[in-house]
Amino acid sequence: MLLVNLYLMQKYQNLIFYKIIALGLFIGLGYAITPYDAIAQTIPTARQALIAQLLAQVSVLEQQLAVMSGASAQSSSNSSSAPVQMVAYQNDSCVVHRSLGRGATGADVSCLQRLLIGRGLLSEDSATGYFGVLTEAAVKRFQIDSGIVSSGDPSTTGYGLFGSRTRSGLFGIKTNTGSFPTHGGQYPVSGASSQQVYLKPNESMGGIGCNFNGIVVAHGTSFTAYQSATIPFGSQCVPEVRTCHNGTLSGTATSLSCSVLPSVSCAFASTTIPHSASVVAYGSSMVAGGSKCVAEARTCNNGILSGSYQYAICDIISYASCTLDGITLKHNESRSFYASLTVPHGALCESVSNVDVRTCQNGTMIGADTFNSANCSPSATLAI
Repeated sequence: MLLVNLYLMQKYQNLIFYKIIALGLFIGLGYAITPYDAIAQTIPTARQALIAQLLAQVSVLEQQLAVMSGASAQSSSNSSSAPVQMVAYQNDSCVVHRSLGRGATGADVSCLQRLLIGRGLLSEDSATGYFGVLTEAAVKRFQIDSGIVSSGDPSTTGYGLFGSRTRSGLFGIKTNTGSFPTHGGQYPVSGASSQQVYLKPNESMGGIGCNFNGIVVAHGTSFTAYQSATIPFGSQCVPEVRTCHNGTLSGTATSLSCSVLPSVSCAFASTTIPHSASVVAYGSSMVAGGSKCVAEARTCNNGILSGSYQYAICDIISYASCTLDGITLKHNESRSFYASLTVPHGALCESVSNVDVRTCQNGTMIGADTFNSANCSPSATLAI
């Protein structure tokens, strides 16, 4: 291993040397004795851009050599005269579409390093664009902390390799079985009810995920939610599309699913009235004979009964008859009754003092009880 490292160090030193030679030849011998600032003012703009590019590449090679030799990335950065131009950012996000391992270079490596820096797994000056031992150690630390993998090597278990599972883990995406997705697509994540929400891992590693009822929603992912898990019968579930954007979840709905409750029956006079059924109710349980029972139809609407009448039955009262001196009278029937069976000869039975009209009221005779004879006749002989 030591021989390999020495070989690689020599290789990078040679590359740096060749780059410097190429830069010197490009500028030309005519500028060799002129300070660089003066040269920059005289050479064409295109050549200035190319020189800057070559200097940047030299700086990157110096940093890679410093990592392989055990030196810090900071010392390499301080020794270079031009900044590293290898990080491509757009709206604080970057893209990682490939697997990254030891020796990889590029803007996506810088992207990964900055994400690891944000998690406190790398120092602030580690975004060099080169995947070295420090970056590999940070990836391993993340894999262990996230429960992705904790042993093996990049070729067997992926330990230390920033592959698809680690990309998903870094973004906080797990399936409903607790595993990490290995590729893009939609993964069901169980929510508070039996309905599932589908979360799509976002391969752009810049956005921050959102939390929804304990579920991690990927940046840029949308799903349907509802204000309530259950609503009354006859109502409609109103969906709301909620979208995660860099840690902020749009909308206010709180449930992943919505179901309509079954209809509710109504109770009436010790009976059950199904939803939408009707029953005849009465305002009174009985009325006097000759009168009518007043009724109304009451309808059950999901547990609420229309109307106000409380009685299921209404009876019409039957009135009693009256019997006096062998004469039977029906309710409200009237008849003349006499005070005495006979009157003196020449007197009249129908005199005011002897006769009265009495009426039967539900078994009771109305009038004075002295008039209780059904018949009256004058005496046949004159009293001496």
